Amino acid sequence: MGGRRSLKRITEPLVGPPEEASRSNSKAVITGDITQIDIPKTNVSGLVEVQDVLRNLKGIEFVYFSEKDVVRHPLVQDVIKAYEIHERKKREA
Repeated sequence: MGGRRSLKRITEPLVGPPEEASRSNSKAVITGDITQIDIPKTNVSGLVEVQDVLRNLKGIEFVYFSEKDVVRHPLVQDVIKAYEIHERKKREA
C-alpha cells in the first residue's frame, strides 16, 4: 500500500486475525451510541466499559457528539437535547 493510510470503521467486534488489527498506518473508528444501549441495567455495556479500559492509552481518542452535531431534522436535535438534560438531572439527583 506504500504510505497510504487506511481507515476502518468497525461496528462489530473485530473477528479477523490479529495482524489485521495491528497493521501499521491503519486506523479504526469504532462507533456506537451509549444512549441507545438495550441490555439490562445489571449487565455492563462493552461500549461503556471500553472508555474506562482504553481511556489512557496513547493513540486512543474518544469523540462525543451533542445535539449540535446532528445534521437532520430539528426534531431529532430536540430529542437528543431532551435526553441530555434528563441524564444530567439524574446524575445531579
